[in-house]
Formats: sequence, structure tokens, C-alpha cells
Amino acid sequence: MKTIINYFKKKRLTLAGSLLICLTTFSHAQNAITLVALPGGTEGDDKYTDSSILQISSAGAVSYYNSNTSDDWGVSASTITPSGALGKTFSITFGGMSAVKTTEGNDFGKMITAGGIDRASTGPIGIRGGISNGIDPNEGLYFGLDLSNINTTAAIQITKISVADLNATNETGIIVSRLNPSKRIIFGNAESPGITHQLSSGSGTIDVSDFNLYVLGGQINNSLVSIFNNSSVASGFRITTVELKVLTNIFNPASITAIPHPRLLLKQGQEASINTLIAQSPEFNTIHTYIMSQANAFLSEAPLVYNPVNGRMLETARSAIKQIFFLSYAYRMTANSAYATKAEQVINTVCNFPDWVTYSLDVAEMCFAVSIGYDWLYNNLPAATKQKAREKILNYAFLTQKTKPFWDFTSNWNQVCIGGLAYGAMAILGDGTSQMDTEAKYILNNILVKNPNSMDTYASGNYQEGPMYWSYGTTYEVLLLSALEGIFGQNHEGFKRLTFTPGFLESAKYMQYITGTSSLYFNYSDCTEERTPLPASLWMAKKLNDLSIFTLEKELMQNGRYTSNYSEDVRFLPIALIYGKDLGIGSSTLPTEKIWKGYGTNPVALVRTSWQGNTGNYIGIKGGTPNYSHAHMDGGSFVYDAQGVRWTVDFGKEDYEAIKANITPAGADNDFSQTSNRWNIFRISNISHNTISIKKTSETSWQKHKVNGNATITEIYDTSSKRGAKVDLKSLIGLNNELDAINRSIYLVNDTLLEIKDYIDNGNEAINLYWNMATTALIESISPSKLKLTKGGKTAILEIISNNSAVTFTTATNRSTDPVSYFPAATYERKNEGSVMVGFTATIPANEIVTFTVKISNGPEVPPSSTEPINYILLELPNPNTGLEGNSLYYDSSEFHVDNSGDVSIGGIATDYAWNVYGNTNIPDILTKKFFLRWYGMATTNTTTGTNYGAMLTPGGIDRSANGELGIRGGESNGIDLNEGFRFGFDAATLPTTTSLQLVKVGVNFVSGSRSGTIVNRNNTSNKISFGGSSSSADFILSSGSGLVNVESLNISIPGGSTNYDMASVFNTGGSGSFRITKLVFKIISTATSPLMSNKQEANLEKQTKEIIVYPNPAMTDIFIENLNSKFNTVKFFNSLGICVLENKISSSSKIDLYTLKPGIYTIHIIGKDNTTITKKIIKQ
Repeated sequence: MKTIINYFKKKRLTLAGSLLICLTTFSHAQNAITLVALPGGTEGDDKYTDSSILQISSAGAVSYYNSNTSDDWGVSASTITPSGALGKTFSITFGGMSAVKTTEGNDFGKMITAGGIDRASTGPIGIRGGISNGIDPNEGLYFGLDLSNINTTAAIQITKISVADLNATNETGIIVSRLNPSKRIIFGNAESPGITHQLSSGSGTIDVSDFNLYVLGGQINNSLVSIFNNSSVASGFRITTVELKVLTNIFNPASITAIPHPRLLLKQGQEASINTLIAQSPEFNTIHTYIMSQANAFLSEAPLVYNPVNGRMLETARSAIKQIFFLSYAYRMTANSAYATKAEQVINTVCNFPDWVTYSLDVAEMCFAVSIGYDWLYNNLPAATKQKAREKILNYAFLTQKTKPFWDFTSNWNQVCIGGLAYGAMAILGDGTSQMDTEAKYILNNILVKNPNSMDTYASGNYQEGPMYWSYGTTYEVLLLSALEGIFGQNHEGFKRLTFTPGFLESAKYMQYITGTSSLYFNYSDCTEERTPLPASLWMAKKLNDLSIFTLEKELMQNGRYTSNYSEDVRFLPIALIYGKDLGIGSSTLPTEKIWKGYGTNPVALVRTSWQGNTGNYIGIKGGTPNYSHAHMDGGSFVYDAQGVRWTVDFGKEDYEAIKANITPAGADNDFSQTSNRWNIFRISNISHNTISIKKTSETSWQKHKVNGNATITEIYDTSSKRGAKVDLKSLIGLNNELDAINRSIYLVNDTLLEIKDYIDNGNEAINLYWNMATTALIESISPSKLKLTKGGKTAILEIISNNSAVTFTTATNRSTDPVSYFPAATYERKNEGSVMVGFTATIPANEIVTFTVKISNGPEVPPSSTEPINYILLELPNPNTGLEGNSLYYDSSEFHVDNSGDVSIGGIATDYAWNVYGNTNIPDILTKKFFLRWYGMATTNTTTGTNYGAMLTPGGIDRSANGELGIRGGESNGIDLNEGFRFGFDAATLPTTTSLQLVKVGVNFVSGSRSGTIVNRNNTSNKISFGGSSSSADFILSSGSGLVNVESLNISIPGGSTNYDMASVFNTGGSGSFRITKLVFKIISTATSPLMSNKQEANLEKQTKEIIVYPNPAMTDIFIENLNSKFNTVKFFNSLGICVLENKISSSSKIDLYTLKPGIYTIHIIGKDNTTITKKIIKQ
């Protein structure tokens, strides 16, 4: 403060205006530096930037370096304590902006043109050349820090900025993080529109601590934050003060050694919280039970074997994690020493290996495995085992990885390797030799220095390497942060700095929205499509205080994905319980926004219109560059979900090992240069992606995308009529800059119809254009510009439209997806069976401009094989098959959702759909609810009369024929042979007790001659029925060998609120040969307000349903409803989200005006005076 007062004495000025703001607002928190703008500082029409050097003495005092009357800032500070900053100098930099970029994206808040710096008579800073010399509309300043002279053990953060003179009505300003442009604060007076921070009389201080605007010692960032005028008001505010905070960039080792083992993730006594969790939550109880069953299986597991292949042992390391982590968890939850003994054996086995190789990922994972066992079992392990574990962590991990390059990587390697090694450091610090402690401290001291290399790439939340590598890198990051939090506390500034790195926690939202309504990832770059459990996101949900992030995880818990060997990430499953105990899992909430956008190196825009099962529509849109770790030539690519189907697919990652072993020249898979053979890998090339390619008409091959190009997302659409994004592809497409402009807009129209609009402004040479879309649907050509896609009982219509008659195009209906078709040497690549590519090629003459619009709309549903009345739900097997099968797949489950309009649909992962679903309900209590069907394969069945009749004796692997029909593996055939069968049951736990589910029909095929089978109610085995071929003596004869067996009289039912997976058995009881199950019908029943319909009433309703005609369908302007009897008086239209959007009174023959309805599929409820409801579907075009 003395520096400031002396300055004003020299200038004979009073302490007024901005200085008073500083004195009353800033209280000099610990290690804080306050800078007050002074009138003698740099200014001028052409003074666009400035830099001020500050010095911190060895005693921690802060002053202006070589202070004089032209100082930019008055300096006051508390005593600075971080040792890395003492005796050092650093600079604060800033620059003027006369125009600021306000287009959403990475560059929001970036300077377009420089502006001269101005200072008021008392010092506050403005911009020259505008309406005033303050900060006028679209003017501003940016600030940064140069810490090149500061030690790496310290960092400095911009924490507060003060403004004054926002005096005009509705004048506002905005502060935006240049590290993460989604972090922003709009400030203004109370009456100003859209503000998130209220000023007092046009002045105030804005706290930007949450922006995490810091620079590490030894580094420079001259543009950390921008502040500019975002209003149109003719007045200019000014910046008066800036506050900085000096940070410690190390974790104190003494804090670790002060905590006894177990100190990582789960401290002694916290097991009680997990016991409470599993007692209260059936989802987490199921996870706990699964871990315990796996731990029991590990008790007899054979020892792991040292068998590195090509210098790798990653799978061995991951097996070690799973065994040690699960066994240690089981011991801590039960105190059963058998688990600890087996875990110790695994620790000793891997520590007896001659090495853990030196490949960094493998070493880090093995280090984590041994460290978690060492820490969790510390008080039970013999001294010799602990000593051996410490020695191997030191020699196999710490010393082999000290100089590896991952420390400076920006990819998942940085997170995995630092996380795994840090567990070793935190586990053994203080327990062993001085060398062990020295090397452990080296790792700990580098966490805050090196981990930001990867953390700083999260941008606004999207993970640049794609969702699969988010799961890998971010899981290890969360493991690291949660362990640090448990030791150092949530208020430790280093922990907070990493945790609140811009975009990191927000990336949990990215993982929500990167998942489509099909439960498949938008699997761009090297990524598989199947959405896997992400237990690390539970910790992030807690930090964000956002239970919507738990929505998909809870769904995956309920449908059994968490309790299956879902991926190699299952090895971390105990953290679901560790993080879940702190989450407060009352009722998860659904995400509310329909679009999420993420910027950075590989920007994405993600649209999802519904979170109820597979309803609604989804598009994933990608920009970015091929020149990034794991990236493909997929700029401008997209995927699309509708009707629960993934219509547009991305092939995702290739087989790494096959590529590495066969590609020539060796190592080309990691060569990102333009002419590299990496781009001839089919799944990586632009030819296979849902994007655009070009070539000159004189060229024979389609050009690759530019490896140094970058497709940028330039516009976001977020209205009910248009939701999506625009991508500028110019820098990516055209190796010779053939195009003057090319951009792609991908969006939903009215949240139902997909449009891809490609604008091409060609240069002075004719080109050919290649438009591509990969799909697993069956393709039928309707016209030269229109295709029909069929999949999973649903259809979609693809239409191509050109606005320029001078541009000709030819539709492609059956492009090969075999890599050899494009790259003859690619015999070792995956063949991509069951897929096809469609699209078109076009010739665009020189200097022509054309817009291609491709529309994908919902088509009519594929008719079912039989029609069932309302409240009867028909399940047919998908053809071609998408259901799961396998020799050791003994059971499978499907989840079903009921929307607001009563339509029943299947949920879960689209590629695993076991059934095509037809039917709806008019029972209000069950709307918006979900339930599960489970079926078990039986290799042998109990055929002894009594309560166990029809019970499973031994399990059998589930088989599916090419058209999906169910059989059992392992017998004489893969059908249902003698004494083989299936067991069926429901989980109706989430349904109200006023409802119930009943199995009423079972479809079978190949029941010919003397073959026979039995269906039995397992809760009352006297209720059974036999079925058989024409020469059998069964109760129900199938003369054609196939058909539906009606079992409604067997009363195979379950009330809402309960679960029973052993309700009915279907098995082979005689004759030679086998049969298969083809379909099921179950009934939704209400017991709430009225007795159930009689069989006669149901028959009458079914008859009326068939008689009532709704036409035309599809319709454009009107529909007609005919053959109504007098009791029907109301019709309601429900959109795809189950929302009633139109209601009309009707008579025996009615015309309904559809003018107000948007294009899409609608469910019509024709309602009678007694609430009898008949359901139809129409398409509005």
C-alpha cells in the first residue's frame, strides 16, 4: 500500500475513484497481490500492449520492478510464502482490443483488431478510438502472465478484476476465460439484462477464481482472460484493479506420512458408509454382490503368468488390478482373511516377475495394482511382502519411468502414467528407504507441474481423443484426484487447481451427451461404439453437485451393464461404491438442455432431444483435425439416432495389433504426415467416414483430407425449429485449395427431421464430390434421389436434393465396406460385415455454387407378424439378428420404456437389441415407467413333477439363428434340444403396485412331427401346457410347426414393485430334433380403478381397432378417421416425446386439420366416453 500512496503523493493526486474501490474491496488474502491502475502508465493510440515486471523479494514482499512515475500499477500485497516465487520476478501483460470475436467457439473473446490503451486521469484503463475512451461496445482488454522466471514449484493465478463507470442504462460487460470460453460472467447494474454478477452504482469487483486462470512457473500465457463490452450502449466502462494469487505448486509429503494405512480412496472405518449405501440402494447392492462373487471366483484362480508380448504386458497388469482390487475390497468389507491371503499371493506373483516391462502404460497399471493392495492390506501383509512390494514399485516403476516422455504428453498417457505412479508414491512414502522416499517425492513434486499438460486439453469439456480414451485417461485422473483429496483435503489449492481445470469436470457432461438415444457413443477417432459404465463420473457428479450426470449410470446399473465384464475398465468397479457412498443418490434428475457443444482441438456439437429410453432423436457432429493423437480424417462427420436405431454409424477404432504388425512401412500407423500410409487404413481414412471428399475431374483417386487442416464449428443452432451446428470445412478439404468455400450444416428440424446441408463454392476447375454415409440398415432404392433404410423393425427415408441444375449427381446405394475394395493391401483390416455405405457422387463445374440438402425422415414402422390389442405387447426377434449370444452367455435382459403416450419401446444398447417391440398401453399408472425382461438358457431342466418342475438344473449358452430365433448351445444342435429350454421373468420393481405384467403368448418354430415342449408357471407348476407337432399328443397342436401358444390361462404374472426372474419355463419334452422360440407377448394389467376387461370386451376392442381407418398415411394437411361408433368422441395426437400436441372432438367420420403439426411420427389416441382407447400411428410430412 505504501507504493500506491507514495505514487499519488508524487503526482499530487487524491486517493479517489478506482483507488477507493481497491481499498474497500480487496482485503489482501494470503499470498494475494492487488494491482491498481495508475494514471502514469502506458497509453496511446498505437500503444496496443503493455507488460509490467513485478518482483517478489526473498522475504516475500512484492513491489514494482524499478518503480518510477510511469508505473502501470500500484502494488500492494500480503507476504508471499511459496518458495518457488521468492526472489523472483514475473510480468503481468495486457492488450487493448478495438474489436472482439463474439462467435461461439474456441475463439470467443479473442481479439480481432488491436485497440490503443487509454488511462483516465486517476488511472482506470479504457480503449481509445471508440465512442469514448472507455471500453465501448465490442471493445475490451485481455490479460496474461509471464512466469518464465518463476520456479516450477510455484504458480500465479488471476483471481479478481474490478470495473467502474458502467453508468449508462442497460450497459453490460463480460469476462470470459480464454482457456475455456464457456466460463464467462456478464456484469452490470441491477436493471441490466442477462447479468450474472450485479454491480453497485456501476462499479464493483468480479471474482474469477473459479475460472482457474493460472500459469505455472516457467511458462507464459499472454491471453488468459478477456473483458469486453457486450452491450450496444454508447458508454464506456473502465478496469480499475486486478488481483493475483501466488500458488504453491507442490504437495507436502509430510501430509501423506501423517496418515496411517489405508490412506488411499477408502480410509479405515469408511466401509460402514458403503454398507449403508448397499442397504439402501438396490443398484449399488447389485454391484457389491457382483464384486464379491468375482472375488470368490478369484480364490481359485490360477496364478498370473509373466508372458510379455512385443514388450507389452498390459492385459496382465489389468488382470492384476481386477484381482487385487476386488479381493482387497472383499476383505475390507468382510474381514475374511481368505481374500487378503489370495490378494497377497497375487501381489507376490507379480512382484516376482523379472520386470514389469518398461512400456509406460503397462508399468503404471501394474504399479497401481500393487499399490492399492499394499495400502489396503498393509496391516495384514507380512513384512517381507511389504518390503518386496516397495522394492518393485521403486525399481520396476519409479526408476524405469523417471525420464519417459509421457510427463510432457497432452494425451491420456499423461493421466494414466502419472496417476498409476502417484499411487505408488502415496502408498509407500515414509515406509521404506530414503531412496524410496526421494523417488516418491519426485513423482509427487511433478504432479502439479506435469499433469496440467493433459488437463489443459479439456477445453470446454470435450475430450480431444474421444469418449473411449476419456474413460481411460479421466478414470485415472479421478483416481489420482480423489486420493489426493483424501490426504490433502478438498481445500488444498493444488488439488482445487487440478480439479477445477477448465473443462475437466464439465467433461462428465460431455460423456452424457456423447451417448446417443441408442445408448451408443458417437465413436469418432479411435473409439468403440458401445457405451460402457463410467464409475469415475460419480465423483465428478458430486463435485458438480449435478445428479443428472448419474442418470445414465443408474440406467446401466439397472440393466446389468455394471455387473458384467463390460470392458477392461471393470477392474475399477469398487470405485462405484467408494464414490457412490458420497453422492446422495436419492433420485437422479434428467439433463435439461437439448444441445451440448464442446470446443478445443476436436470440437463437437451434440444434440439429444430426450432421455427417456430410446425415444427422441440424436445427432453427433464433429469438427477438428486429423493431426492429433488417435484422430481420424473425420472432420464434418456425424452420427444419427432416431426411433431407437443408429442409422448413421462410425466404424470406430481398428485392431491396433493387426495394424501394427502388418502396415508398411513399420510405424506408419503413428505417422501423421500427409502422405503417410496411416491414411490408407480404411477406418481412419476420410473415405469411410460420414463426410465429404473431393478430387479434380482429372484425378483418379479421392483426395485425403489435409492433415494440418481444421474443421471449425462456426455456428450453433438451438431453437425448436432448428437444432445443430455449422462446420466450416474449407481448411480441411482440397489439397490444392480447389474450393472457394465449403461448409456443412447438420441439424434437426422441429427435433424430428434430420437435414445435412452442404454448401460448396467451387473454384476455377471442375471437381468430383464424394458424399458418404455408413449404415448397418438394409437399403432399398425408391427413386434416383431417394432411399429407404430398414433396421430393427423401423424405417427411415433418405432424400437428396440439389439446388443447381448444372450440377449432376448419382446416388450410391451399396458402397463396399471391405477395406480391400479401396486399399488392396488391407487384407488384415476388419471387414465391417453387416454394413454398407450410401451417398452420392457429383460433378461440379468450375465456378459453380451448389447446395446439397440430404434429408433423413422417419418412415412407417415395419408391420408386425400379428396384431395385438391394446395393452398387449408383442416382442419379435430382430432380423437380421442383433441380440447377444455365446457359449457362456447364460442369460440376457432387455429394458422396456413406456412413454407419455403409452408406446412401449426397448431400451439399452441398440447393437444388442434382443427384440423388436410393438404395442402400447392406455393404463395411466405405467406411463413414463420402465421394467425389465430376463431370460436364461437351460442346458438341462428338472422334469420331475412338483414344485421344481421346469426348474433349471444347469445353465446353457444362448444361441440365435441368423434371423434372431432363440436356441441353446451345446446340445445336438443349437436349437432347443430335448430337456433344454429357457426360463423367463420380469423385474417390475419400478412399476406401481397398481399394475402387473403377465406372459400371455409364446411363439415357437420347427415344432414338427412328434416334437413337443412344455410351458409351465414356475410359481404354480400345476399350471402348464404342452405344445407339439402334428403327430404329437400335446395339448396344443401346431399343424404347421410354428405359431403362438396362448398361455394366458396359466396366470404367469408379476405385480408391480417386485422382481421374479423365475416365472415361466419353456423346454423340450419329446420327439427328435429341436425347436426355437420366435416371439413373446405379454400383457400390461391395471388393478387400480376398474376390473379388467373380459375376453369379450377385449375381442370387441380388437375388432374396433381393425375397423377404424385413418388415412391418408403419410399425410400432409389433413387426415380422415372413419368407421367410428358413437362412443368415440375425442382424438389426441402425441409427438415422439409423448407430449399431447393436438386434441379434437370427433364423430363417426371426422376430418382433422394437421396444419399446426410439425413433420414427424405421431401416436393417435382415439378415446371413448368410457375411456376406452384405440391407438394408431401416422406420419405428418
